Amino acid sequence: MDRWSITSIIVIICFLFLLFAELGLIPDYIISFIPPEFRGTLIFIAFVILALAGIGILPLSPKKK
Repeated sequence: MDRWSITSIIVIICFLFLLFAELGLIPDYIISFIPPEFRGTLIFIAFVILALAGIGILPLSPKKK
């Protein structure tokens, strides 16, 4: 695995974790290290990163030569 695929996996895992935490699908004792006042901000950042990756501004894979 190259660094681009590892970055993609990390971004997707972080996005899913924050999304599930925001939706309440993860027990509170697991997400207790994230203060409640920052959860909304983190899910917004995750949406922005995913959107930028989706439209190609933030590449999550190496550019083809």
